Amino acid sequence: DSIHVADVRITKPRVTVVRDKDGAFLAGGVRYTPQPPTTQPASSPPPAIAVAKLALEGASLTWIDHTIAPEPVQLTANVGARMDGFAFAPDAGPAAFSIDVNAPGVLEKITIAGDVTARPDAQAAKLRINATGLRAGPAAAYLPPGITAELKDGRFQVAVDAASEINPAGGRSARVAVTGLDFRD
Repeated sequence: DSIHVADVRITKPRVTVVRDKDGAFLAGGVRYTPQPPTTQPASSPPPAIAVAKLALEGASLTWIDHTIAPEPVQLTANVGARMDGFAFAPDAGPAAFSIDVNAPGVLEKITIAGDVTARPDAQAAKLRINATGLRAGPAAAYLPPGITAELKDGRFQVAVDAASEINPAGGRSARVAVTGLDFRD
């Protein structure tokens, strides 16, 4: 079984996710309370999926967290994304993608670009991450007591090359390489 989609374009979606004081999440009228993981095996392998082109334009994601005292934290991110040639299949090759995010008061712009490979037995990602205009803003509420962020115009860049696959000896093997890390204000 397989699913093939030629072109997906999502324009100006708006999503609000709320975390209640008890840690439950509410989005789109659905409440999700995290549960401990189970060890039940998957019932059947997922079907192969291929999406030739995917575009997300003008998206807005709002996060409201009531677990932070004394006032809830509210963050909004504006998101755009593109992906070409994605497949989840045994013979899947790399799919090129880019994601751009702006979060007023927290970051001017972050771009994550590269390629991902998604096969049932192996996954990989090669990413380039560049961020400008970093500052704590409302996210400072997540810092532990006694820690403050003095960022005014933080900049960050890094390359990440990661892969995971089934290990013939059992379990999974993983590799992560981080290069070109540069963080400054």
